[in-house]
Amino acid sequence: VGWIEIFFQGGGSLTVLRAARLLRAFKLARKWKSLRKLIDNLVKVLPDLFYYFIMLFIVLYLYSILGMQLYGGEFKYDDDEDIDGIPRLNFDSFYWSFVTIFVMMSGEDWPGVMWDGLRVNFWLLAVIFFVSFQLVAAFFVVRF
Repeated sequence: VGWIEIFFQGGGSLTVLRAARLLRAFKLARKWKSLRKLIDNLVKVLPDLFYYFIMLFIVLYLYSILGMQLYGGEFKYDDDEDIDGIPRLNFDSFYWSFVTIFVMMSGEDWPGVMWDGLRVNFWLLAVIFFVSFQLVAAFFVVRF
């Protein structure tokens, strides 16, 4: 927090001033040769990354929709400590389904979500859904 922000609370012009401070990094990149090389290589790779992220988004979208179809509104338990018995990672809406799939892709809590899926659905269907997603997600994470 700068002195200007302390005296002038809020305002969109201060956001512009903060964004202008980012230009210092570009000034540094002109002087620092190895950083300039790194930025040049990153710019060259961006078109290839575009197709990678489009494909990743399609996979996340498909698994989110499939998760909503299989488990939408099903993760409701009275014995949990969660608010209203609904765990945070659920498939009730597209937003939460996408967040759940994204968290599972990071490997953070996918066994817990799979256990919730096993509690409400046929075990073989849940194992196929969650393990196939982990295999596909591992392919994308390793390729990146």
